[in-house]
Amino acid sequence: MNRSHDTTGLALLLGGVTLAAATALFLPVLHFRGPDQALLGLSAWQAVPLVTLLKFAVLGAALAAAFLPRLQPLRVPIIAAAVAMTFLPALAALVAGVYHWSSLREAIVALSGNRSPWIDPGWGIVALGVAALMLVGAAVRAARAEPRPA
Repeated sequence: MNRSHDTTGLALLLGGVTLAAATALFLPVLHFRGPDQALLGLSAWQAVPLVTLLKFAVLGAALAAAFLPRLQPLRVPIIAAAVAMTFLPALAALVAGVYHWSSLREAIVALSGNRSPWIDPGWGIVALGVAALMLVGAAVRAARAEPRPA
């Protein structure tokens, strides 16, 4: 299968990267209750911006590997790293949210008005799962398209 004709693999890659980036910016990865018991949420970008920037860099590398011939041999490992990085900011946000001495925990306590708020993973995790599955599909198609050594 010629890489230039694999529009399905490219669509999976572009869709997965776009969904992972949009989720990091807009969908909540943490939920907690506010002072009036309203459900509040924080995105990965709001919670852990440096880890989210690292995620964007790896997602950008996955896109670059799809279009740059010099990165073609590294395409599958880079996409695998992008799959792992899809969940890292959400996990880092959850850890920072429950760690009592983090600045994120202090912000959540201030927003919630509760000294010991219950923190849950947000429903953005579902979108991250879909993005990861799309990236896995792109990696599988890229692996099948690679020439096998004789």
